[in-house]
Amino acid sequence: MYAIKGDHIHITDAQGLEQKGDWPAAAALYEKLLKQSPKNIRIIERLLVLFRKTGDAKNEAKYIDLAIKIHEQRYVAVIKPDKKVTALSNQLNKMLGHTDKKGKPAFVADEIGKLQLRKARLLTKKITPLKKKK
Repeated sequence: MYAIKGDHIHITDAQGLEQKGDWPAAAALYEKLLKQSPKNIRIIERLLVLFRKTGDAKNEAKYIDLAIKIHEQRYVAVIKPDKKVTALSNQLNKMLGHTDKKGKPAFVADEIGKLQLRKARLLTKKITPLKKKK
């Protein structure tokens, strides 16, 4: 799952900083790890938690968008299908209500839906930072 061997050591270092309450340092370490492994959802999820704790709504929204983009890439067709198959599939999807009249999907994958809901909540309410444990 990790792009570079030994990432788990750094992840545990970041988790240790997180448990000690040094959230900015943990976030910085997670961001370095994300540069090494840019599609690692686990690291992005930890960053989202840290930004929620620190009240950094701007960065949280940025990483929510990144996570949505990564999840959407999982559902992209790799092979270009036959035109006839595509036309029949589109008609069937419209009849079953899986897409709207313009062909946009009516349903969203759970991971993407949760992230979109989280972003909507983030943008509608003011986030206050949590107090550090003593």
